[in-house]
Amino acid sequence: MNNYHKGIIEIIERNIGKTKEIIPVGHHELGRHFVYRIEDSKNKQYILKIYGKENRWCKEVNALELLNGVILCPEVINKGILENGVEWILQEKISGVILEEIWDHLSNNNKIYIIEEIGEILGSIHSSYKYDYYGYCEKLEYRVDDKKGFISYRKSKDKKIINNILKQELPHKEFLKKTYSAMIKYYRYLNTNEYSCLCHHDFSARNIMVNRKENMWKVTGVIDFEHSYPNDPYIDFTDLYQTIFIDEKPLEYYFLRGYTKYMKLDRNHIEKVRYYLLNKGLFICSWTYDSIRDYYNEGMRLLKWLI
Repeated sequence: MNNYHKGIIEIIERNIGKTKEIIPVGHHELGRHFVYRIEDSKNKQYILKIYGKENRWCKEVNALELLNGVILCPEVINKGILENGVEWILQEKISGVILEEIWDHLSNNNKIYIIEEIGEILGSIHSSYKYDYYGYCEKLEYRVDDKKGFISYRKSKDKKIINNILKQELPHKEFLKKTYSAMIKYYRYLNTNEYSCLCHHDFSARNIMVNRKENMWKVTGVIDFEHSYPNDPYIDFTDLYQTIFIDEKPLEYYFLRGYTKYMKLDRNHIEKVRYYLLNKGLFICSWTYDSIRDYYNEGMRLLKWLI
């Protein structure tokens, strides 16, 4: 216990009491957030997240409070701000393991079952609340109140991506420039939303918990809502395409079958998903070549799959 920050100890003592173990989880080496799994004297488990970046606490708390009872997600036990201004949230730990860790070991039938469950969950999230703006309204990252403003925002962000690419000596620069030219042709499909939806913005197997029940792995909940705010719902499709459908395209059908139980697909949903995938691939390639080469290669793989 002596190795733990005084503020963390105070949070634990005040909200949990006696503990059996406190285990760091997540990627503390990145210095972004500090996450701990805590087990109390009655074997109940919690997750304590100390935020290393601003404007994450309010998004996660807001999303979890809105979605509690809508989908399986952690219950917020308490939240607050330390004396030094650092934000924290204490939540129940959802049972199970991270889907990403066991995905490759699943049977095809189990993958179909889970991917349809995932589609239903995402459809439930997107259908639960409707907004007349895009973005988050507290400590603004951005907020626009109409379709024209939304598209202008997307264009300005994309300009920054391509400018960053052009400044570097990248081996695939010409390919990336052609990809950018292909991507911007999809802007005309982005103005058909009647409203925005609450989006997760990191909806992938690494943020989905599963448990084995009756010889079948099933979803027990969704975690990590720190990026959540109202946006175009199709932006939430990108991580699943990048990490699963790129190799297992037939599973897309079952995902959409689950999703459309709650959400009707936009007439231009294919074009919208394609735009967001191109955007994601270009963004990855715009900053990772010198720092995270493997991730750069993932971005290139996604773009070559699309082009």
